[in-house]
Order: sequence, then C-alpha cells, then structure tokens
Amino acid sequence: TDPLVEPTLPMTVSAPLLRRVLGRFYFDNNPSATTVDFSGLREVGGEYFHRGTIALDELNLTALRLVIGDMMISELYGIPVLEMDDLESIGGQATLELTSDMTLLSASVLTSVGGTLEITRHESLADINFPSLTSVQGDLEINFNSSLTESEICEVYDQVGEGLAGDFLSSIVC
Repeated sequence: TDPLVEPTLPMTVSAPLLRRVLGRFYFDNNPSATTVDFSGLREVGGEYFHRGTIALDELNLTALRLVIGDMMISELYGIPVLEMDDLESIGGQATLELTSDMTLLSASVLTSVGGTLEITRHESLADINFPSLTSVQGDLEINFNSSLTESEICEVYDQVGEGLAGDFLSSIVC
C-alpha cells in the first residue's frame, strides 16, 4: 500500500434526531460514507449542499420538507434511488448532477423551485418523479442524462407549463 494514502473504512453518518438547521448545511467530500441518515431533518434555513460521496448505498432525506436557500446534490456514486417525497419547496436554485448509478429521482410533493432547476449528467437516471411541480422561477435545464427518454423529459417540462419563469434548456424539443 502507498504510505501516503490513508486507508478508508466504510462510514455511517447517522443523525436521525436532527430536525432543523437554521443556516447552511454542508456535507462535502466524504468519500467513504456508505450510509447517510438524516431521516428526521425537516428544514434547512440556508443552503443544502451534499457532494462527494463515492460509495453511497443510502441517503435518507425522507422527512425533508423545505430548503430555504439553494440545494445542490452532486457526485453521489453508488446510490440507485434518491427519494425526497416530503420535499415541498426549494427557495433558491436546485442542482442535481453527476451520479452514475441513480435510476430514480423522486420528490413527489415538490411544488416549487425559487430559481433554476438543473438535472444534468446522470448516466443511469431513467425516471424523474416530480408530479406536483408547478413552478420554476428560473430556467429548467435537463441535459446529458443518457438514460432519460424524450417523454420523461417532456413530462417534467409539460408539468411545469406556465409556471416556468425562465427558459427550457435541453438537447430535445418538447
């Protein structure tokens, strides 16, 4: 083994009693995290930023209802499904990008995004479940998702309809 590289063990991060973060919530560059449990988290008063978990089996955000600021979820490798089915609103921009194994992205009660909604660079993403989304106050960008069909992309676009304040940016035309 390389003496300059410390071996990493699988890591579980568990904070199921955490209910609310008044400011920014950053979970950044934790490559050995395999299980992340924030199952009690309901509200983030600032930004929610989760990036750089490369061996993730589970990310539990099942109770998250509100992010006041921006939300960025990026570079999650290993997780097949991300369900945030209590999430109602994101006050700022939402960026969901760079996953290799995720096939389902679900936020079934999400109604509004206060800025741009960007869903990009997912190799395996085949299903976006945002049936309640009616308002995006910035651009709607769905690009470079090689497993998404045209009908999946257009379904999200059609759902938002007149609630889209910005442009629709995609490699296909709906």
